[in-house]
Amino acid sequence: MITRLEGSHIGDAMTVIVTQLVVALCPDSNKWVDYSMTKRSAAMTPWDQPLRLRKTNTFPFGVFNINEGSKRGCVDVVQVIQEKSTLTEEEWVECVHIVMGDRLTANNLCAA
Repeated sequence: MITRLEGSHIGDAMTVIVTQLVVALCPDSNKWVDYSMTKRSAAMTPWDQPLRLRKTNTFPFGVFNINEGSKRGCVDVVQVIQEKSTLTEEEWVECVHIVMGDRLTANNLCAA
């Protein structure tokens, strides 16, 4: 469910998008000497704070300082987990591994 604050933010963002499209698609807008409309429409853009960075806690090994946002990063994380588990590569391959994550994590692991 969208909260009142989120709805207001989405409404403001929609107004900005429409305003910027109207200004950009106005005939001869690229020849305007005074770009105050373009600057004002850009200044209307609502700002939202991005999600804060959280390190992944891998149970029971703790937190690794590895960027897992890519295929290579996922391979590095799995390799470090295997090393910390004290299993050989042959033993590691024979085990079933349960990995929980978002769609990006699942896609990266499948691709890796």
